[in-house]
Amino acid sequence: MPIPDNYDIWCAHQAEQEEAESRLPECCHCEKRIGDDFLFYIEGDIWCEECMLDEFRKPTDDFIE
Repeated sequence: MPIPDNYDIWCAHQAEQEEAESRLPECCHCEKRIGDDFLFYIEGDIWCEECMLDEFRKPTDDFIE
């Protein structure tokens, strides 16, 4: 019975990680996988926090009349 070396163990771990990552939800804007504890789900679209802030966070001063 062959004993796996460190490289074989690393390859198996990488394959498991890639498979797990492929199941994560994807941001509709940047298309990155979201591995955070939360996401933004708005009208059927999934957004990551970074895209939400980039697209929708605006300074209050821009809206003062």
